[in-house]
Amino acid sequence: EESFADVSGWFAPYVSTVYSMGLMQGSINTYGERAFHPDGAITLAEIITLADRIHSTYYNDGEPFLQGSPWYQTYVDYAVEKGILASADEYENYSRHTGAMCRHFGPRLTGSSIYTD
Repeated sequence: EESFADVSGWFAPYVSTVYSMGLMQGSINTYGERAFHPDGAITLAEIITLADRIHSTYYNDGEPFLQGSPWYQTYVDYAVEKGILASADEYENYSRHTGAMCRHFGPRLTGSSIYTD
């Protein structure tokens, strides 16, 4: 089990679960410690990364997600290939509207509607 310098309290078991499932990895903070940044904002690239990892886990496709350039390019490419994003342009169009993006691509992860209006 991975521990994070900035994780404790009620949400620690949930962080442990998403880490152990390979959905989220955290990062290294300025002190060289593993950090999860629970109070930080999530970026669009991180949302796409999470969506791809959920999709890959759901369909058990074993995608290795090797780091691209920029680091998230592999995830954008996978999202387009699997229909999570209609095109790489869709990623650019949503760059300022992450909430809207989550609502629209959620059903694309598993092929069924997971959100209700």
